[in-house]
Amino acid sequence: MAHRSVRWQPRGLLLAVALAISACGEPVSTQAVDDSGLGRTPDDPGLALACWDVDEDQCRQAFTEVIRILPADGPPIVAASVVAFGCDNLPCAKGLGRGGSVSVEYANGGGLHAWSVSAAEDGSLTFGDHSTGLPEAFLPESPRLGRRVIDFSFGHCGLSSPIDVDGSFWDPIGPVDSDAPDAINSSIGTFSLVGPSDAVFTSKTGFTVHLRRHQGARNLQGCA
Repeated sequence: MAHRSVRWQPRGLLLAVALAISACGEPVSTQAVDDSGLGRTPDDPGLALACWDVDEDQCRQAFTEVIRILPADGPPIVAASVVAFGCDNLPCAKGLGRGGSVSVEYANGGGLHAWSVSAAEDGSLTFGDHSTGLPEAFLPESPRLGRRVIDFSFGHCGLSSPIDVDGSFWDPIGPVDSDAPDAINSSIGTFSLVGPSDAVFTSKTGFTVHLRRHQGARNLQGCA
């Protein structure tokens, strides 16, 4: 099984993800998927929006402003991340005051966009030049599960490693604690299906993250 990777740092450099490729297996042709969830608002059911050390209000604000930058007739968006840059002294305060990044992924492996973002004292956001990438799309390789809960471990880049379970990739959704070692490193725990398109990963140390099923092919993030 071939493996390709590029160097990636877990926090603050998601802007580079649009140009990075990392995957197990050979690239394959994409498959048609349901585009009913256009991912143009934070509440769209087809969108997995992850907020890395950013509170919900600012996370939704950053995503909404990014959507205004993109062409209105652009392809559906299935996953997005709003990430606050790290700090020298843990734990870091939440929010984009130190700067951060926003990235979006188009449906069915259609490409990635990312921006740097900074916040002013009045809460307004400024976005840097966006980077655009169209890395190869990959399909999941896992078999369908025979039970609701299984033992599972993240790859060595944590949530940035491909999560391939039950015949699908999975994207983090909701709040993510970047200070948690299990979020950015290999960790062992359980993967629990809580619905047709929703799951929860709980590590042995108690770290928990909610996941949403990624329909069809995807562009995998760079990881080293």
